Amino acid sequence: MNECKPLLVGGKCTLMARVDAFGEDPSGTTGRKMSDEVVKKIEKWQEPPPAKTSKPLAVPDQEGKKRRGGKRLRAMKAGPRACASSCVPSTRNRH
Repeated sequence: MNECKPLLVGGKCTLMARVDAFGEDPSGTTGRKMSDEVVKKIEKWQEPPPAKTSKPLAVPDQEGKKRRGGKRLRAMKAGPRACASSCVPSTRNRH
């Protein structure tokens, strides 16, 4: 905001200097009108921004989680016997 003010005022001053140099407006109404525009713009910039409204989150879908694939999931799909551990590894470790 602070960078825009000098640019705005400088630009309007340049235009008014040209109008004054060529004598296009001896009564000065153009200068007053542009001065009012500058003041209105600066006042508008100084206003606080509008408050942001927070929207509530959407209701999540009640679907189950998608599971990733892999060895265990394929075994679960094959049936409970394919997933169950056998007793061979446990008996092998006992001796």
